Amino acid sequence: MAILIIAEKPSVAEDVARVLGANEKNPCYWHGTDIFVTWAIGHLLELQSPEEYDDKYRRWSLEHLPIIPDEFVSKPKSQSSRKKQLKGILTILKKEGIDEIVNVCDAAREGELIFSEIIKHSGTEVNCTRMWLQSMTAAAIQKAYDERRPAAEYSGLRDAAVARAEADWLIGMSGSRAITIRLPNERDRSPYSVGRVQTPTLAILVDRELSHLSHIPEPFWTIKADLISDAASWTATWGRNSGKNPERITTSDELAEIQAALEGEGACEVMESKKERQEYSPLSFDLTTLQRHGSNLWRWSAKYTLDIAQTLYEEYKLITYPRTDSRHLPTDMRDSIDELITELSKQDDYSEHCRRLADDGLTNTARNFNDAKVSDHYAVIPTGNNPPANLPAPARQLYDHITRRFLASFHPHATWLDAKRVATKNEQILTAKASTLEVAGWRAVIPKPNSSPEGWGVLAETPC
Repeated sequence: MAILIIAEKPSVAEDVARVLGANEKNPCYWHGTDIFVTWAIGHLLELQSPEEYDDKYRRWSLEHLPIIPDEFVSKPKSQSSRKKQLKGILTILKKEGIDEIVNVCDAAREGELIFSEIIKHSGTEVNCTRMWLQSMTAAAIQKAYDERRPAAEYSGLRDAAVARAEADWLIGMSGSRAITIRLPNERDRSPYSVGRVQTPTLAILVDRELSHLSHIPEPFWTIKADLISDAASWTATWGRNSGKNPERITTSDELAEIQAALEGEGACEVMESKKERQEYSPLSFDLTTLQRHGSNLWRWSAKYTLDIAQTLYEEYKLITYPRTDSRHLPTDMRDSIDELITELSKQDDYSEHCRRLADDGLTNTARNFNDAKVSDHYAVIPTGNNPPANLPAPARQLYDHITRRFLASFHPHATWLDAKRVATKNEQILTAKASTLEVAGWRAVIPKPNSSPEGWGVLAETPC
């Protein structure tokens, strides 16, 4: 009797095999005492094409639409490498007396589908269980193996993936044929492509481009003025009291009138107000906020950010599962987070911040630990492993920001002092703002400079 573990890709299978002692390498699997670890190469099966359900669909005709099979049927993918791997998995199932099959494909709906396609195609009735990996460290792999659950508990994820695949097929197959038949194609005879996600997403881009093309630019002016008092100097911006884009001047006559008022005779009265503001600590990243962060800071595409995050997760074991939609942590991780911070304190870049947390304690715990806001996976956080010296620069950048965001989430809020100066001359208003950090809080981990302009100084009691 033996256990067969199926991973989604070869690299994950190798990591799992090493931890579980399956050290004998074969072309399609790793082997140990009563344990086999094999892998898929993404999806090994796909849904049949329309003509495989009924030969009449070989001819594209509106009469046949929509195409809705009575029952969807999968078939092995045509690539030789995938066919070979699927055959290898089926061979193990038939010959090796397997009495448990473990799913260690990606812990998400698509991983459930990849595994269930193989099981359904094999026709086996062997008991199936699930290893739910949150990170790729040896400890996490062993824990997931020791705590594997019945596969049936994840049937909802599988059903969601099946629904996604079948919806894609229904819309893609019928929609592509309908559009190709009805729209003229003068360039060539290749078909148009319609997709459940692809087409509405493309429509958003087209609408945006048409909006740009139809935009009629309107010239406008803005006025900035240098103000000087006994102990301060600053630059202020002219603006109205209300309205959309209040700082914009749209006619040359209005511009001349405002300039004349500002440069003419008359006193300039300045009022200053100050107010404290709390800047709340950020939550850790999920995939969407991580991709947005990469785009804003480094102009990375969403795919590039995901690829680097996936490398940090799989190859370097430095972060937890990146394809998560949660920014929170489960309450049962409270003790392990203390241990993680202790491990991170051994890395020079974060030791000071970890010591601060150790001395002062964690804040925002009720917000960070929230079971109701944790979905299949918790937030993207570091694992505590030490980055290797040869870690590529982009990966090091992303790891640093993930780690700092995690540590910042447990620091107190930052306190800023916001100042606003409003100068009035001949009924014209000039405004300037500045912010000074009073209590660093989480900004000690992720610094942000004060926005007080050079020379802001202290406002004199006499008008400028």
